[in-house]
Amino acid sequence: MGRSRQGQEKFCTFLSRPLTPLSPLDPPIVGTTTFRALFYEENGMLRFKIAKMTCGHCAASVERAVKSVDPRAAVSIDLVRQEVAIQTAAEERLVAGALRSAGYESQAIAA
Repeated sequence: MGRSRQGQEKFCTFLSRPLTPLSPLDPPIVGTTTFRALFYEENGMLRFKIAKMTCGHCAASVERAVKSVDPRAAVSIDLVRQEVAIQTAAEERLVAGALRSAGYESQAIAA
């Protein structure tokens, strides 16, 4: 049987919503690879070296700072290398400013 008109409207409304990044806890879904490819095309990748980021608390503070600028940003933190990779639509200067406001001096790394 086909979808009801109401079901079709809900389906179309769902497709017209803006894309949001997947969190590491999201269950696998059909089209994830396509979704991520579309997200990465629209948003830039930023990488920073943060010398004083040494623990989980630091990592959480850095992530909060980034998300204060772009709540939809995807943040990946490597404590061993003291680096953070950020998939965001925000400008680099705004992200660096948020990190500085949180107490972390950052150095941009070529992505």
